[in-house]
Amino acid sequence: MERSLKLAFASLLLLALVVLSAVAAASRTGLTIPSNTTKSVANRLVTTSAPPYLGITYLPITPEVAAYYGLTQQDGIYICEVANGSPAEMAGVSANTVIIRFDGTTLGSNTPLVELLRKHQIGDSVKLSVVEADSTGGKEVTVVLAATPGE
Repeated sequence: MERSLKLAFASLLLLALVVLSAVAAASRTGLTIPSNTTKSVANRLVTTSAPPYLGITYLPITPEVAAYYGLTQQDGIYICEVANGSPAEMAGVSANTVIIRFDGTTLGSNTPLVELLRKHQIGDSVKLSVVEADSTGGKEVTVVLAATPGE
């Protein structure tokens, strides 16, 4: 999310807490949230950044996705689109391919890509194991993670 959107969300959260406190006071029920907690939550909303950017649009491989696209792979993510000038494109990743491993971890339903991206920082180099959609042979490429354009 952009910083301004995060600030707006944090402000809305604090406003909701103020309204709830006023309602609780008017109805003589207790609602107390320590100020340190609200400050901490608001600060996390403002400072938490988006995960590093690869520049791909993808689908997790399910039996349905594999059947529809004629994939031999049962794990990984199917790359639908690669953004121009993105880290993925600069590393040689193209549409209609499958990423089966991200920095040594096999991608699947238990390991979503976004969780793996959140473990890295902008500027980190990661290895991707990429396989052509209609092939079993593949290659390893190194991608340097970037910030999401516009952030």
